[in-house]
Amino acid sequence: MNNTLNTWGFALFSSHLHHFIPDISWEQHIVIFQEWEHYHSPKNKLLALPNMHLSNKIDWYGLPAGILVLFHLGDHLFWPQKLADEGIAFDLVMDRAVWEKNTAVLTALQRKCTVNGAKCCYFFSDDPMLIFKIKASLKQHRHVLIFADGTSAASAVDKRVEVDFLAGKLAVKPGIAVISYLLKCPIYALHSHMIEDVLILDLMHISLPNTPISRESYVMQTMQSLFAGFAAVMQQQPYRWECWGYLHRNGMWNPKNVNLSEDEKILVHFVKLPIQDGWAYFDRVNYMLYH
Repeated sequence: MNNTLNTWGFALFSSHLHHFIPDISWEQHIVIFQEWEHYHSPKNKLLALPNMHLSNKIDWYGLPAGILVLFHLGDHLFWPQKLADEGIAFDLVMDRAVWEKNTAVLTALQRKCTVNGAKCCYFFSDDPMLIFKIKASLKQHRHVLIFADGTSAASAVDKRVEVDFLAGKLAVKPGIAVISYLLKCPIYALHSHMIEDVLILDLMHISLPNTPISRESYVMQTMQSLFAGFAAVMQQQPYRWECWGYLHRNGMWNPKNVNLSEDEKILVHFVKLPIQDGWAYFDRVNYMLYH
């Protein structure tokens, strides 16, 4: 018997995967979970700077200053350093809670992200002066790097917009599109892909503020477009998204929003899990625990 099946980590991972990619069979979940664990572990030698390159099809130095968008695909802490090593200057926006939880790691990353003697600045998403700091960075021809799926439990009550994502919906923070609209700056959606044992960072999509449309329309269209491109990656390589493990905690997905089909109400999918001094059964379809 595979003990992995009887862990909360696998049970919640499997539930999230089922609700967003229901075409994947239950039997395949354990395989994807194990791929996910390996890919995001320190033992994965693929995730190393020597194996990572910027696409040579993009004129990285000719891009007007704008918002660089990344997702938590396991390689997300390597690309900032790689961009800096290649001489691309940027500052980075994050939730304050993320900084407080990962201060040592992010301080070390900041030291590595120096271009022409200028260190990468960290901006906090709750800073009332944020828009002015970003405007100043863009004027200095520095990009601003933001993780589109970068949310924390502490910011789960922040304003969100709902976007389609695979077979479900995600509540995402719209700041990327709002900043782009207000400052009339482009958004560059970046995604990495593998060619043999090399990871290549490519520019997958560019969004430009279109003044004839309203702010609300631009924000919704832009955020939907960003996550549509990301969904295409997930459809092919679901194991790469770090957030599967904590999607229920970061404000992007609320299990209470589950709508059950008639078949699922009859055919439930249980996982046996340890609880206190005994066992309980967790239903991966409706997120209910039976003890």
